[in-house]
Amino acid sequence: MLTRLRRRIGWWAVPVEVLALVGVIQLSLVALIAVLGSEPGPFSWRMFLSVWVFFAAVGTASAWWDRRRGGQEDEPAWRARAPRRLLLGIAIADVWWSATVAASGLSVYQGGLGLWCAVPLTALGVFPLVLLRHLAGRYEQAETAAS
Repeated sequence: MLTRLRRRIGWWAVPVEVLALVGVIQLSLVALIAVLGSEPGPFSWRMFLSVWVFFAAVGTASAWWDRRRGGQEDEPAWRARAPRRLLLGIAIADVWWSATVAASGLSVYQGGLGLWCAVPLTALGVFPLVLLRHLAGRYEQAETAAS
């Protein structure tokens, strides 16, 4: 049902998905702060960048390990026909979004970054991944149409 809706609205699916993901992430942050509490503190770029670099390094190492282990059994067939640049872009966007969302979320939880500042950061982290996945959806549609 969601796939059909995504095809129907075309490129408008990208901002809709970005807004939906940002909303879910921010609501989960608000819930986390409400449950665990948070002590306000000053925003630190050093902490933000160190968390970003840590999550980027972990994401890169994890992606490298998965690729080194060989092909995934559940890997979709369209990935073999997709351009290498698109697959590389998706891999980079995976690392980018996880590091950016983790760093902005931790900064919000620590109290130094307000939710209104975290929303654009989260959107900047999620947008490349959603856009590239939308472009990859064309190869997936071609696979289903061919079969």
